[in-house]
Amino acid sequence: MPDNTQIDKVLEYAINTAPVDLKKLSPEGRVLIEDFRDVIETMRMMVVEKNADELFQNAVYDSYTADPSRAKQSGVLPVGKDDAKKDVDQGTFLSPNTLEMKTDI
Repeated sequence: MPDNTQIDKVLEYAINTAPVDLKKLSPEGRVLIEDFRDVIETMRMMVVEKNADELFQNAVYDSYTADPSRAKQSGVLPVGKDDAKKDVDQGTFLSPNTLEMKTDI
């Protein structure tokens, strides 16, 4: 998995390298290329600002190298479909219409 420096270099290359000869594009085509460059620049900023500590890469790496046998705990019983449905029916959920927590349904 690439680190942030490698990701930044690729995105910077994509911003600075025209995919086509810009002179051959219509004005709308040039605007489209500039808009796409803005999207890529936003992606660069997200990597720098939101993933500075490379937690995303670490999470992906850890998920591939994890030992699933360590996740099992003694005394933990599997939950059946019927029990899970009962929990959902009795639990709190987010109402999509009001975006507030409902507990009395």
